[in-house]
Amino acid sequence: MAVYIAFVALLNLGLGYALAVYTRESSGRTFREFIADLLSKLPARPVAAPPSYTAPPIVAEADPTPVEAKQATVRPNVLIKPEKDEMGLVSREDVDWLLAELTAISDPVENPSSVVLVELDATEVTGAVDEDRLLNGLAKSVRELLAETHTAARFSDHQLLLLLPGDNESVATKRAERVRQRIEATEFMADNQPIQATVTCALAQLSTDYAVADLLASLKETVDEAKRLGGNRTYMYDGMTPSPVVPPELNLSPQKCAI
Repeated sequence: MAVYIAFVALLNLGLGYALAVYTRESSGRTFREFIADLLSKLPARPVAAPPSYTAPPIVAEADPTPVEAKQATVRPNVLIKPEKDEMGLVSREDVDWLLAELTAISDPVENPSSVVLVELDATEVTGAVDEDRLLNGLAKSVRELLAETHTAARFSDHQLLLLLPGDNESVATKRAERVRQRIEATEFMADNQPIQATVTCALAQLSTDYAVADLLASLKETVDEAKRLGGNRTYMYDGMTPSPVVPPELNLSPQKCAI
């Protein structure tokens, strides 16, 4: 116990002496300045470096659009043909879509395409034979004159519309005349009853300069003009006015077609 008391006394004595010396050297300063100076002489406390931070990788958000919806926005290729009925004809809705697609990519020089409107002329039919049955027979004959890439459609009660990708104006004119002359040379047989029929054709070359609705209206006017002058002929719409096609001599042999 005595030793402890002596140690504390000596420690206090030493601190007092050191404080007196420092006070003598720092005379004239305030107590606050003295404390600040004393603290500045203490060894600096090491400051730990902040932990390194690595940003998490950026992950792209998943597209919420369903796959079916994405596929629906893709424009179908015009070369893909829609379904055909038992007569090999596409529907009016499908041909409207095909015509719009074909018009959008048509070029008179690089990628020509044409369209032909075929209208059944007035024909007397009797008994169970009607124009619908006769038009199916016409479609059968017409399809035999088309290429694999061509499309025939039932356009109205007595009309067919032919889409001819790859046919320029000259080729389409010859094809339309072959259709017309083939129908004229065919004897349609319905229940052993022969029926003679003729058609009137109107053709035009497709162009992105003409809206589809305007083109169809012009084809209808062209057919009406041809029928006004007797029918059973081919007229061409050149973008301005209907004009008659000089019929080539194809010399097609007569044939029969059961309907």
